[in-house]
Amino acid sequence: MLQGQALSERPWVIALPFETGLSDSASGHSYEASHSISMGFYQGFRAAVESLNASNDSEQIQLHIVEYRRNENRYWIHPSGMDHDSIIATDNWHLTPAQFAQWVNEQGAQWVIGPLHSRSVTELASQAKGFRILSPLSKHVVEAADSSEVVLTASASAMDAMERLGAIVAIDQVELAYGEFLQKDSLANVDSIKHVDQSNKQILVFQSADNPRFREKADVRFQAFMQGYHAWAGDSSSITLVSLADTLWKHHPLWEDSSQVSLLLDVSATELFSILKVIKNREPHATQLLLHQDAVNRTVSMPSVLLRFPFTWVQTTALPDASHSQAIDAMWSLTGHEPGRWEWLGYDSAFLLNALHDEKNPHAVQGPRRLFIPERVVQGYRNRGTYRYSFHPDHGFTNAHGQPIQSIQ
Repeated sequence: MLQGQALSERPWVIALPFETGLSDSASGHSYEASHSISMGFYQGFRAAVESLNASNDSEQIQLHIVEYRRNENRYWIHPSGMDHDSIIATDNWHLTPAQFAQWVNEQGAQWVIGPLHSRSVTELASQAKGFRILSPLSKHVVEAADSSEVVLTASASAMDAMERLGAIVAIDQVELAYGEFLQKDSLANVDSIKHVDQSNKQILVFQSADNPRFREKADVRFQAFMQGYHAWAGDSSSITLVSLADTLWKHHPLWEDSSQVSLLLDVSATELFSILKVIKNREPHATQLLLHQDAVNRTVSMPSVLLRFPFTWVQTTALPDASHSQAIDAMWSLTGHEPGRWEWLGYDSAFLLNALHDEKNPHAVQGPRRLFIPERVVQGYRNRGTYRYSFHPDHGFTNAHGQPIQSIQ
């Protein structure tokens, strides 16, 4: 920037349900925020904005802080100087969604980040003209009032991850089948072409016998898995359902042969332990375990037999590695503690908006720990970005590109 040249400003508005209340401040004007998700998100978002501003000598992001009072359905205007553990209220503005939308336009802001909940986002979107909304948590895109405006969701859902896992399995099936097919000399032989469809790996889906609530959630995740599986032409005849309520599953013939098999293990920790004991003598290279993110987080308590088998899982955030040290330092210096899931969501969201800038049609964006892959829905975009990870007994943990990763949390 030339000396004396003024910095251009890019105003953003962050409006979250901080749930502030009067603190023991002597002046009586100090409000302490008690909503941990909002504060975590805000702290991560603010740390990212400060990092972005420090690296840009021509344009600065100006962050306006607003508190959304959900019970009152009002927006309280707060100063931009809110520190990490308190909000200082300098005025008493209580704006309706319509008034708040007008105020946003008066600030010249292109983006409003928040509120958190779907109903609140829907109502604000109905007033949105001249600005767009980033919804941090809502997985469902709502329609904005103006067809030229959009609502983006920052978070991909666990169902998106399971759908992606189904797609990965279907793609792997095709690659395995055609790999076998291309190794044959009789490429023009009709019987060989039929063999492509018949050589697919078998998939066993274990159905939990745990409590009804767990089974209900597992059934929903399985439906998402099948949606991704069918979207990539997965062969339904390759899938076998195995009920753990029937003890005969322990005598399944697949445990004694060497055929290729994948096991979808959306079960309780106790059931997972039982399954691993039964399959422990199976050939590891012919056995793939398919796990969702919550199941992977439980693997630290699983027996070492788990690490004998290749297993694959998909999650909505990247595992931490050395490349995240700068972001961790930025958030640590602001909060005084290691960033958690909400700080990371805020940090990634700021980088997402910075990359999109004023573009009307969002594109794929890679944040420090979150991938944004937009899918158009009504007048907005939902995030379908997920990460694939694998464990192999010979190579350890790797990402979708086969690159090693340091740790799993």
